[in-house]
Amino acid sequence: MKTLIFSIILSFVFISCQDKSDTHTESNREVDLNINSNAPKIDQSTPDLAVKSFMKYNKWSNIISFKIAEEYLKQNQKDIDKFYAAEYPDSLKSGIKYIKVAIEKVEKNNRSISDIKIMTDTRAVVTQQTDEKTSGFDGEKTTVYERFTLSKDDDRWLIERCEKTCFACDGTGKRKDYEYYFKEVYRECEYCGGTGWRVIDAMEFN
Repeated sequence: MKTLIFSIILSFVFISCQDKSDTHTESNREVDLNINSNAPKIDQSTPDLAVKSFMKYNKWSNIISFKIAEEYLKQNQKDIDKFYAAEYPDSLKSGIKYIKVAIEKVEKNNRSISDIKIMTDTRAVVTQQTDEKTSGFDGEKTTVYERFTLSKDDDRWLIERCEKTCFACDGTGKRKDYEYYFKEVYRECEYCGGTGWRVIDAMEFN
């Protein structure tokens, strides 16, 4: 329900921003310039720095996005209450609370490089460990890993592929199942195809 309410509120934010785009174009442009001037710089000189700086930028971008949404909700409280108060009386309160929790989660989630493999002069794989925990489907908590495949273009290392520990099998590639008389068996995980990894995009890094 919280996710539904938050999605509805964000839809309202998007529509409202579209309606006001002509009158606030210059103001928005100034805000964008101020935000972008504080953005962390991407360092692509080495594989590990490319990953570290990318994650730093992504973390900063997520926090900024949440804070902009939070501020907009506060400034447009009357309009939000007018549209959604009847069906979702606590929509504004729930939306702001959801955002605060999301910001806190992003700020607390630290990452560290755990492995660097230079495959060739132009290819490398960097793995990083996160503080995030997952219970998967078997109820066992484990450390989450993220793996980046990079290629070198001139003097820059570019991220080609991002993968994350499979949430269903906790990176083992096998899932516990039960046959007759509750006999435990392990089968290939259908979510990752037995690799223990699943491909993700930048939106999943939080």
